[in-house]
Amino acid sequence: MHAGAPTARIDLQQQVARTAELLLELQTTSRAVQKQHSNGKRCAVGLRSKRTWVLLRLIADQSTMNPHAVLAARRLLPGAVWLGADTLAEQEVLLRKLIDKPMVREAGARAVALVLWKGIAVKAVRIIAELQLLKCFAEMNSRGVTPNSKMVAEMLVQQWPAHVHQPHVKEWLSRMPNEAKLRRRWLVKLRRFWGVHYRKLGSRSHQSPADEKRKVQR
Repeated sequence: MHAGAPTARIDLQQQVARTAELLLELQTTSRAVQKQHSNGKRCAVGLRSKRTWVLLRLIADQSTMNPHAVLAARRLLPGAVWLGADTLAEQEVLLRKLIDKPMVREAGARAVALVLWKGIAVKAVRIIAELQLLKCFAEMNSRGVTPNSKMVAEMLVQQWPAHVHQPHVKEWLSRMPNEAKLRRRWLVKLRRFWGVHYRKLGSRSHQSPADEKRKVQR
């Protein structure tokens, strides 16, 4: 074997490794640039996450209670969005400016028209039902009553908005009070999304700083 063969082989292996690292770095950089460009375009029209804004648009349209959209937006949007808006009324005005954009309105209408009560539309309805459920929790807890998981599932079925249901949604709602495993999966999602336990409502997560201050002063 030629004396320089091992050295040449090592050099080749090092070059291959450097080339692989360069390709990986190039791929990562390309993705970052594409994401930044996409975010820049969305920011230019007031959109950072189109799906989030469309979801909030649907919640505002389908719910007759304005706080529903505001409280859902608190969980879905970064806290910096609410700077300068302390009360629910001020936050509602701010949210309306963000979701009353032609692109958001058009996307929301398309979401319902093309996939009626599927995907994002069902999620919007579920959020409305869960917010009404949290309100019931707060009223029950104020009287010293704590519901068990089956009671919570039955309350969810009662609070679900009277919209046209798809077969799989009806089936899911009918199974909820009777299947403990299904209830547990949903309660885990409920606690993670809203930051609450079904036996105790964390009021700080659902009240503005100004409302909290007034509550303490009283």
